[in-house]
Amino acid sequence: MTDRKNQRSSTVHGSRLKKKTHTSPSTVGYGNNSNVDERESEYRKLALQKASIALAARATSILNCLADPETLDLRPYANELDDAMLNELANQAKTNLSQLSKAEELRKCQYYSTLILSGCENFTPVGIRSFIHVIGSVIRRLDYSKSVMSIDILKVMASGIEQLEVLDFSWCHLLKSDCVHEFISCCNAYLTKLNLSNCPSLDDDALGWISGTLGPQGSLTQCKRLLSLDISYTKSISDRGLAALGHGCCTLQFLNMEGLEKITDSGILKLVQGCKSLRVLSLRKCMQLTNNTLVHIGAYCRQLRSLNVCGCFHFSSAGLLAMVRGTSQLQSLNLEGCLNMREDILAAVATHCLSLQILNINGCQEITDNGIGTLTEHLPFVQRAQHYRGLEPKQDGLKLKFSIQQKTIANSAALRIQAVYRGHVDRKVAASWRIQMIETPASKKIRKSYVCWRLNTELDKRVKRTKLVNSSVVKIQALIRGVFCRVALERASIEEQRIKYWSTFAVKLQAVYRSHWTRKHFRVVYKTIDRYRKEQELLKREAAVVQLQRAFRARFHRSRLDDLMAINQQRRQERQNAATTLQRLFRSRAARKAYNALRAAVELQRAHVRKLIRYAIKLQSQWRGHHARRQITRYQLELKERETRKHNAASRINAGVRGYFGRRVAQQERVVFQTRLHAAKRIQRAWRRFKTPSAERINLEKMFHQMKAHMLDEGDMAMRKQQEILKKTRALIDQDSASEPESDDDWRDFQDEYGDQFWFSPSRKQRLYMRPNDNAHERTMLGMQCRVFWPLEQQWFNGVITRYNRVKSKHRVEYEDGDHEWLCFHVEGSRIQLFNGYCWCMATMFEPALRTLRATMFLTLRFQQYDPRFLGWRSGVMKTYSEQNDYFLVSYDGVGYGVMEEWVDAFRQEQFFQVQDAITLEWYSLSGYVFGRIRGRPLSVMAGKAATGYYYGVEDYLSYVEEASPPEPEVVDANLEGDDDNDGEGDDSGGSSDGEDDGEGDGDQDEEEDEEEGEEEEEDDDEDEDDDDEGD
Repeated sequence: MTDRKNQRSSTVHGSRLKKKTHTSPSTVGYGNNSNVDERESEYRKLALQKASIALAARATSILNCLADPETLDLRPYANELDDAMLNELANQAKTNLSQLSKAEELRKCQYYSTLILSGCENFTPVGIRSFIHVIGSVIRRLDYSKSVMSIDILKVMASGIEQLEVLDFSWCHLLKSDCVHEFISCCNAYLTKLNLSNCPSLDDDALGWISGTLGPQGSLTQCKRLLSLDISYTKSISDRGLAALGHGCCTLQFLNMEGLEKITDSGILKLVQGCKSLRVLSLRKCMQLTNNTLVHIGAYCRQLRSLNVCGCFHFSSAGLLAMVRGTSQLQSLNLEGCLNMREDILAAVATHCLSLQILNINGCQEITDNGIGTLTEHLPFVQRAQHYRGLEPKQDGLKLKFSIQQKTIANSAALRIQAVYRGHVDRKVAASWRIQMIETPASKKIRKSYVCWRLNTELDKRVKRTKLVNSSVVKIQALIRGVFCRVALERASIEEQRIKYWSTFAVKLQAVYRSHWTRKHFRVVYKTIDRYRKEQELLKREAAVVQLQRAFRARFHRSRLDDLMAINQQRRQERQNAATTLQRLFRSRAARKAYNALRAAVELQRAHVRKLIRYAIKLQSQWRGHHARRQITRYQLELKERETRKHNAASRINAGVRGYFGRRVAQQERVVFQTRLHAAKRIQRAWRRFKTPSAERINLEKMFHQMKAHMLDEGDMAMRKQQEILKKTRALIDQDSASEPESDDDWRDFQDEYGDQFWFSPSRKQRLYMRPNDNAHERTMLGMQCRVFWPLEQQWFNGVITRYNRVKSKHRVEYEDGDHEWLCFHVEGSRIQLFNGYCWCMATMFEPALRTLRATMFLTLRFQQYDPRFLGWRSGVMKTYSEQNDYFLVSYDGVGYGVMEEWVDAFRQEQFFQVQDAITLEWYSLSGYVFGRIRGRPLSVMAGKAATGYYYGVEDYLSYVEEASPPEPEVVDANLEGDDDNDGEGDDSGGSSDGEDDGEGDGDQDEEEDEEEGEEEEEDDDEDEDDDDEGD
């Protein structure tokens, strides 16, 4: 640092002496250093330019990879999303928005309308500011879930966002009420949907800011248009927050309060008193609520459609009876786990809730199946649910409603025709009477009135004309007199102004004369004062000249002294540089000489080392060869021993198998021998009795023969029934085999006589206008993690559900150890647990969302997706659907395209997706697969854009609340019920035959026959099990 300062100082002094001396060596050296610094700065600039170009290219690729221009999903790039990347994305987005054509300017507000920043935590407020200021005006939906919140970032985002409609802050554990206050003020005027679930740091103040009840200016944060709010598992919320919602958010229609532990009945009362438009309400796992909550809901929520009180075990029949009187439009009711519900609620539900379609009463032990059956008879459009205790919509419910409506329309049409005809006759009679009695006298009266009106009008005109003439004469006279008066007044005013002007002129003349005389008298005094002022100025000028001369001479001598000092310093520097150069030359020559000597010694040492390395390599190769030959010999010996052990094991196995078959043959021979022995004994006993008969003996034997014949007939009948039961059992065992292929459904699309599309099933002979979603509940389990409990081993085994067989109603479970098994979940659900994405639950308690049930229609279908990364279509199979993020897990065909499986948002990329019908092998869009080609979205992307508004989208199917999945047929359950009946009959008949055999007295022989039959049945069961194992 000191050398560089000396160089800079020498350069400065050298520049001062530039005209007197030549350029010194030190100055030249400093010029080379400056060139080096300039090159380094140029290199840094080039490196920065390359980095900025690479960053801009990466930002462009991110925006080009977006499947939907309306959705800006940055979750896949969360790790590389920092401030620099956000700035580049902002520039690229600004450029894209500025380059829109005139036709696209109208749709500019739809570009980047959805922003997803879920899990992005690497940026700061500085980076997000430019990004939000570019696209903040077009953002309508924001997803900032599962992120670490910062109040500074929220302030920056609130300053740029203008019209936000949907906001998701779920799973933000650090989100506090202050953050909500800072952000909600930018979107309170347009916000309709808000998700604050699983945010443990939120409290009642957050709901106070949302409802506008906190602060002196609450209207700045009040969300007046809020329709949907999710605050599930936000456990710090209490009654104060619910009261704020009821006061400020009166338009709420969808409210989820699942898992709130601090709310009470009073908070629910304040909520429903303000939010009277509630349609969907979830109070699941709010175990502290009582019957008063149901009473309040029935009193104020008249428009309620769906209510979920699963797990609220304090609710009883009294509260529900009070509620259903006020909720006549209720369609879905979930009472699972409400232990205090009695059977008397069914009558009230059937009387007041005529629109009820779904009723879940799992765990309500006091409600019997007979009560459910009676309720089903009184509600014509529902049936008993198959997968839970309760009610579900009938498969042909729409047809029943349509037939009833047709009958009502036909009856009302006949009544309307009769009323129209009778009205026509009555109107004709009334018209003739009106002409005679009303219209003729009315015409006369009108004519008379018209004549009177004409006369009165003419008289009024004459009177008005006379009055007008008189008034005109008076006005003319008044005008003439006024003109003469105004002329006289004007002349008088002119004369008065003339006199005033001349008097003012005289006063001014006097003033001018007096001022002239005064100036002339004092002129001598002014000259004296001016002369004195000039003398003072001359003295000051002379003093200034003297001071300037002194300052100039002092500066001249100082500059001369500086020049002499600079010359001396430069000479000293030149001598010092010369000495330094001589020392450097001498030292460099000595260093080169020492280096050459050292290098020669190193070369000798390296040659010695290379020679040692060659010797070591030879020794190692010889030792390794010797070691390898020893290992080969040892491996040969081990292989020979292994072959010997295998041979011995095979011999033991053969001996065991042959011994097993020998023992089996010996057992059969022993049974035959014992059977023959008992038969001989019986023949001998009968022969001895026959040789010495008596009358009583003869009658007794006759009665015994009759009883034996009757017994044999009943035994034959029991054997036939037992054979039928065995055949059915074997058929069920064969049906449980995994080798049978799964059957596909046979729904096909057609057009009716009006050109409308419909779906028809030849096997069912049914006709529907939307493709049915069979077995939706069972197919939602595909791809889910599960645990199965094995009682014999007393432990749980983990696995994955991979397939579902519709005919057998069974799921295939692939265990982690490589084994698999087919299980019937609604029969064996007590030992099966499923992981629904949040927690483990029993299979019988699994309840997927309605959107999930409908999304399962597309599972196991082949699809084609346009991938902009490869500029082409990729095909594969849709394997699994995730309810948490609304994504599909797809498996692509072929290799060479990167990833083979990935999660894809198919619903938001509908225009880039096609699915194939498994039977007709025809390609459909997602909505076309549900509604058909005519009402669904066209396959062509351009046709889809041109036909906007003339077809249904897949979101229309997913968000339709009246639709319900049709029930699946019970194939296995019916067979099992038949088997149970047959088993009961077979047991009764078997018991009677055994009793008759005991009465005969041949107990030993019957016991031996029963043992033989039991052994034969065990052998048959062993053979069936072997067949099942071979099939698996």
